[in-house]
Amino acid sequence: MDKNDFFKMRKDLKNCETVYKTIFVLNLAYVIMFAVYTFLELIVFMLARRNPLGLFFDGIILHGLYLFFSINGGYKKNIKYSILASIIMAISFLIPSGTAMNNFDLMFAIESALFIIPTTLANKKYKWLEQQEGFPYFNERFEQQKNKLKEYNEKNPYEERMKQIQQNSSGKMDEL
Repeated sequence: MDKNDFFKMRKDLKNCETVYKTIFVLNLAYVIMFAVYTFLELIVFMLARRNPLGLFFDGIILHGLYLFFSINGGYKKNIKYSILASIIMAISFLIPSGTAMNNFDLMFAIESALFIIPTTLANKKYKWLEQQEGFPYFNERFEQQKNKLKEYNEKNPYEERMKQIQQNSSGKMDEL
């Protein structure tokens, strides 16, 4: 591989990491916003003396699963997690909660569907980059050093010289 290939692969790897970091930050913002919204909605439910069980199921369980799958989609670089995150968000949107939570769910169902595209592309590119020579550094000098180390381990010049000296010498020097 030449220097331009390593440069292109290093750039692609950096782009993949940027996608993962961006989606993580957006999910973190989503969690903070959703936690505040759920807390305020819970207070309204308690003041109205309504049963908050639907809010608990929708707010805690489904959105917690969404967060788990969405973050693991980027962390473990697995496409299945990203798709499951969008499916869970769609389920969360389809469950009627009878509150303004559906508007919130609609916004994030669209967001999670939009997250599938860059995450899937980044995961495919990352899996391809893993198979390439030089992963994860993509540095030409580093690869040359690795190859020299392999050659050195296969054919150590000091050990060869020692064997040659032992073959050519008489046994008298070993007694000294």
